[in-house]
Amino acid sequence: MVQLLHRCSGSKDDFICGEHEFQKLMLKVIDLEPTNIIPFTLMDIEQSSTEGNLRSISRVLIDELKIPKDDFMQGIFLVGEDQLLAERVHSIQKQREGDVPGEDFSGILPVLGAFHTNMNFKKMMIKIFLGDKSGRVLVSLQNLNKKLHRKYVDEKAGNYWACVDFTKDTGDAVLLGLIVQKGGTKTWDEFRGKSKMGEIRWRQVVAAVSNKLRYKHVSNLRDEKEDSRDRVYENLLLFVRMELEFRCFYKAIREADVEIMELVLQLWALQFLGGEGTKYGPELVELRYRMLCEWDEQLRAIIRRNWVINPRGQTGKNLGLDEFMEELGRAYKHQYNPRGSEMLEGFQRNVIACCTIHLMRLKDELHSALGIRKHSGDHIK
Repeated sequence: MVQLLHRCSGSKDDFICGEHEFQKLMLKVIDLEPTNIIPFTLMDIEQSSTEGNLRSISRVLIDELKIPKDDFMQGIFLVGEDQLLAERVHSIQKQREGDVPGEDFSGILPVLGAFHTNMNFKKMMIKIFLGDKSGRVLVSLQNLNKKLHRKYVDEKAGNYWACVDFTKDTGDAVLLGLIVQKGGTKTWDEFRGKSKMGEIRWRQVVAAVSNKLRYKHVSNLRDEKEDSRDRVYENLLLFVRMELEFRCFYKAIREADVEIMELVLQLWALQFLGGEGTKYGPELVELRYRMLCEWDEQLRAIIRRNWVINPRGQTGKNLGLDEFMEELGRAYKHQYNPRGSEMLEGFQRNVIACCTIHLMRLKDELHSALGIRKHSGDHIK
C-alpha cells in the first residue's frame, strides 16, 4: 500500500519526497511494440444485436483477414471492445452450444475492455459517494461539488471527465489532510516547513497513511461501539482507497503494466459485485477463474499482451483496445465526416473509414510539431 500511495497520488514535488526512498512499483510491463492496425471499410451491419455481432466478427476474420476455414474452426481468436460485446459473444456461444466445433463460436475469446472497466468503476464510485442531487447532505460529494462551483455531476456520471477531475481533486484533498494529520501538524504549509527541515520522517508518514487505507482498517473501525464510530471518516478512507485504485489502473494501462492491472481487477471483481455492478462483477470473476483454472500459461500470456495496444509506438502512450476504438469512432463520426448527401455514404464507408487512422496520425504529428495540445472529447481524453 505504501508503493500504491506513492505511485498514484501525484509527483514527488507534491509530497516533498526529497529522498529517493520509494521506487515506482512495476510488476510485468509489456515491451514497447507499435500495434499493427489494418483498417477495413465500414460494414453495413447492425451491431446492436447478437446476430449482427456474429456476422461482423465472421466477416472480419474470414472475408477481410482471409483466415482459412480450417484455421477458423480450430483456432482461438481474441476480439475486444466493451463489456457489451463480450456479453453478446457469450450469447452466441450459448445459442450455438453443441454445434460443429468452430461454428459454435467457441474459438472467439473476448478481451478485457480496460477503458470501459475503469470508467464503470468510476461511475460506481460516484453512485456510492455522490449523495442526494440537492447536495443537502453536508458530507456528500454533491455538497462539496456545489460549494466549489464545479461542473454538475449526476449519479450516472454523464459527464465522465468532470467526474474524474472532481474525484481526483477531492481525493488529493483528503490525502493531504491525512498526511498533515499523521505528520503531527495542523496545516500543509507547516508540514512542508517541518519536512524541509528534516523534522518529519516522510517514510513513516506514508506508511501510516497507507495503513489507514487498508480495507482491514475500516473493517476494524466498524467493529467499534456504535456511539464511538465516525462513519464520515470511514467513508472518506474507503473513497480515497477506491480513488487510488482507479488511478493505479489508469496508469497501469498507459504503462502497459499488465500484472498491476490484473492485481487491481482481482480487487474490483468483488467490489463490482458488492456495488451492484451487475455486468462487470460476473465478468471479472469469470476472468479470474479462467486465469487460475482454465487457461494455460501460454494463453494467459497472449491474453495479457492484448489488454493494451500502442497505436502510436510511444512509451507511456498505451491504450485499452476499447479506448482506441472509442477514439477512432469519434474521429470518424465528428472530425472526418463529410456530412453530405446519401451519395457520399459510399465514399465515407469505403474511403474515409480506411483512411481515418492515417488522418489521426497526421493530425498528431502536426499537433506535436506546432506544440498544440491534443483535443479532448466527451468520452475519451
